[in-house]
Amino acid sequence: MMKTNWHFKKIYLVYVFACLFNISIWLWLWFYIRPVGNSLPLHYNIYFGIDEIGNGYELYFLPLLGLIIILFNLLLGSLIEQTNRLATRYLAWLSLVCQLGLGLALFLLIINYF
Repeated sequence: MMKTNWHFKKIYLVYVFACLFNISIWLWLWFYIRPVGNSLPLHYNIYFGIDEIGNGYELYFLPLLGLIIILFNLLLGSLIEQTNRLATRYLAWLSLVCQLGLGLALFLLIINYF
């Protein structure tokens, strides 16, 4: 019984780190770029440079996608945690890795354009 509770605490701790990283992406986007209705680059390619320009509000889709990934993995993990604990761990770590990837994408866009 004690081991089960510790298992759940470790999984939810990974989700907490993923959520904190997602919040930092939101704040970084808001304070550093301040996307508004103006046209801003949305995607940067190392071969062609800026290859997608759109409304500044569309930059918020990046952290929104991360939040959707966290919520989907948390819901799916809570549904299967009694039958498959390994998959629950993978979903938690996948949420964190996705947040790191989205943060890296935003960082590369910032250093190459802003």
